[in-house]
Amino acid sequence: MPTPRLAVLAIFRVQTIPTRGDEQDRFKDDLRKELAEASGHPVGIFVVHKMQGGHVEVEILQDPTGTGPDASQILENLVRQSKDPMSTLRTGRICCHLEVVCHRPSGTSAALGNSQVICP
Repeated sequence: MPTPRLAVLAIFRVQTIPTRGDEQDRFKDDLRKELAEASGHPVGIFVVHKMQGGHVEVEILQDPTGTGPDASQILENLVRQSKDPMSTLRTGRICCHLEVVCHRPSGTSAALGNSQVICP
């Protein structure tokens, strides 16, 4: 049985990212809400770290109740939904064009190389 992941880091490709600070804050909040609604988990488990060049780096944390799926299972659900045009994820204003580019266990260094990065 695989070890549960307490957090995973995902890189999402989105259609557009606002450039102004207040618009970026709204974008982050809306993205987190859409991911939460699609996954059925609290907004607080989605932490936006970086937004650059059409890519958004999001850390997905373990559901705080401890009773739900681990972070990697939440991401797997979002990956499945990103490939289904009829999914809840695809109904969002931001997530309607979202694509999962890569993900890795949170806390791993990008310097470890591609062997640590999982790309669907």
